[in-house]
Amino acid sequence: MVLFAETNTPLSAAEVAQSVELRSVLESEAMRLACLRRTQEDLDRLQQILRDSAAAIARGETLAEFDPVFHKAIVAATKNDVLLRFINVFYRMSRKRREIYFHEPQQSKRSHAQHLQLYGAIEAQDAELGQQILRRHLKGVDAYFRMFFSESEKAATPAKATRKRTATKR
Repeated sequence: MVLFAETNTPLSAAEVAQSVELRSVLESEAMRLACLRRTQEDLDRLQQILRDSAAAIARGETLAEFDPVFHKAIVAATKNDVLLRFINVFYRMSRKRREIYFHEPQQSKRSHAQHLQLYGAIEAQDAELGQQILRRHLKGVDAYFRMFFSESEKAATPAKATRKRTATKR
């Protein structure tokens, strides 16, 4: 999957949906473990990322680069290096989609607000609340990508039909 992303080989809508689903499964468990295992160092790291994110938004920048840093810091708080490696794969293969997703300034603001809520759950060691917030957070991303791909597939359909008609006439 990373090879596809690194070589700009597009994923199908189904593969994107499955990737988001896998991310949800892995990060939901990561949230639970982070709430249980986090240290003060983990909290300090998350706070710094949130400050950097807020500063980027204030400058009119997107969270395309800060979003994976925040989510991977949550996974790092699980103290499970293998889980972190798996999550790294998702973030490497979704880099371009994040740039598209965060192109709309409101997405960055919304994600940042949800990241603050996620941090609060981790700080309070409330795994149930953290998982609930995370599921809601990821559901928005999933809905966006499903909409994005359904619109891009609709837009591509007339061009394909035109190419077929042109090829048939020759």
